[in-house]
Amino acid sequence: MKRGTSDDAFSIHPLVHSWARIRLKSEPQKETEKAMQAFEIIAAVLASKQSTADWVFEQQVMSHIIAVAKHIPSQCLALNTTQIREGACTVGNVFRRHGQY
Repeated sequence: MKRGTSDDAFSIHPLVHSWARIRLKSEPQKETEKAMQAFEIIAAVLASKQSTADWVFEQQVMSHIIAVAKHIPSQCLALNTTQIREGACTVGNVFRRHGQY
């Protein structure tokens, strides 16, 4: 992993990325756990960015949200915990601001 040209970007070598994807697919429970953790991290970062200047960042992170969501069973997001509820609300607001419902 190395830091990208800006301070808020990282890149992972394609072989490491492929290995991680294969490894997680062999352990479905871990895949769900890691996806939920990624969702919570993304939601927390988005919650800290509330100005219109963050619109470009939100646009960039939306594809990551969609990718992470594909690895989270719907019953996990339906859990009625404060953290999931707040995270889903934050993510939903980002998509709404960008006209994607």
